[in-house]
Amino acid sequence: PVTTKFFMMTNSYHRVRPNIALMRTADGKPVIPFAPANDEYCFNFPSCKESIEHARSYLPDHDMVVQDFDMVFSTEHRDDLCNSWLETYGIDGRRLQSAPAVPSATAYTAYIESQGLADDMY
Repeated sequence: PVTTKFFMMTNSYHRVRPNIALMRTADGKPVIPFAPANDEYCFNFPSCKESIEHARSYLPDHDMVVQDFDMVFSTEHRDDLCNSWLETYGIDGRRLQSAPAVPSATAYTAYIESQGLADDMY
């Protein structure tokens, strides 16, 4: 379990430097890179299209794709999203018609925006 207030994800292909610094706005909020959810950047790629469709279950007009390794997650809001995801899709995504079986950073951004939390955090 994650025990910090915020976290980011990585994998074995990345080495995190000990002196890492995140890009921040003038008022200290993390900058989150994204691509628009359109044909050029998303809809021509099945996994991206599915990610946006799941995100839009939280926010129907969600229009940005966020890569999982680019997101600074709030642990509290990630846990809230996971609980909502389990209620909607079941354990291991059993009620999903297609992948992914777990929420993405794209779904996370749609969820926090639908809850009115995005502008206070990012």
